Amino acid sequence: MNHYAEESSSKYSRILDLYNRLLAGEVLNKNSLAIEYGVNPRSIQRDIDDIREFFSNRMISGSELTEIRYDRSAKGYKLVNLKTTTLTNAELFAVTKILFESRALNKDEMKQLVNKLVDACLPPGERKKMRELTGNELFHYMEPRHQKPLIEAVWELGGAVYFHKLVHLEYQKTNGIITRAVVKPVGIISGRGIKSIPVTQRFIELTGSGNSK
Repeated sequence: MNHYAEESSSKYSRILDLYNRLLAGEVLNKNSLAIEYGVNPRSIQRDIDDIREFFSNRMISGSELTEIRYDRSAKGYKLVNLKTTTLTNAELFAVTKILFESRALNKDEMKQLVNKLVDACLPPGERKKMRELTGNELFHYMEPRHQKPLIEAVWELGGAVYFHKLVHLEYQKTNGIITRAVVKPVGIISGRGIKSIPVTQRFIELTGSGNSK
């Protein structure tokens, strides 16, 4: 066996070994592995990239969603099972279209939410096309007039509904009058009429309401 063949055999054996170690849940530190195998850290990085590409191709073919990610706290690469059930490209695009048409969020929140959906639902090789499609939608997106962040506020309202809490509100009507109210929400609805109200302040306070009816 010539020198080149020996190097190739050694590389393939090393990649298989790294692959098995990832499957076993081990965190791979590039510098430590370079010392262990007697190679340059760049060689280990190329090995990891090859394994990452292998998993990416499996995801595109419809196999279980698995990805190699760098864990900063552990200072190494590890295998992450993303999801066993996810959205197809068509389903994801339909969901993003519904979100855009709702005009419920300001542009920053909408962008963050859509990008997170794309990352969570699609393997790396499939994200570029979806980002181009959603990027065009984001470019033309018309956010609500109040331009305020709502995601956390809606979550807090959901908590008030779930735990039967009273909510102290302050809001401005379309005629400019500031109104204060204490309510016990039973649900959350979204509509263009509601979104057109320029909210001047989020919840002032959430208080426990006991079992009042």
